[in-house]
Amino acid sequence: EITYEYLQSTALAKFKKVERIIPPKEMPLVQIAGPAGNLVTLPNKEQYMLINIWSVKCKECIFDLERLNRLQKILNNYGNRWRIVAASIDASQDLKKVTNLIKKYNLTSIAEYYDVKGDLKKVIAPQHLPATIIVSNKGYILYKTYGNAPWLDQNIISFLRAMPLAKNK
Repeated sequence: EITYEYLQSTALAKFKKVERIIPPKEMPLVQIAGPAGNLVTLPNKEQYMLINIWSVKCKECIFDLERLNRLQKILNNYGNRWRIVAASIDASQDLKKVTNLIKKYNLTSIAEYYDVKGDLKKVIAPQHLPATIIVSNKGYILYKTYGNAPWLDQNIISFLRAMPLAKNK
């Protein structure tokens, strides 16, 4: 039988840079601008979340966003346990570039978010971009990843699918 620990170790080995947060740290509530310009509060404590920050100036971020967009579609096949939110941390003068990039790569389902106040960037405190945190459905940060990640790797997908079934904080 494949255990959660096995899924975790094989998935984590795929990341260039990943940090397991022990003990898990409660994520403070932050507000970001949503697709319609409305404020969205994170984390959503009804679902597990992958929360990503990115910039139009970061080529690695674009590859990451494309993978995260496909990952959201894959995870949707297994129910409503996961939500991926990718928030731009670009300066307001670059918002047109952000909007154009989202449309060009058809990323509207995950990336029409903007970290207007910089609060999300403070929570994630990235060493470099892209940066992603994995947050439990109880609002605890379980993992941080930095750099381009192989989100579509089957080991990672299996681990993410198993995570809501495990006893995470």
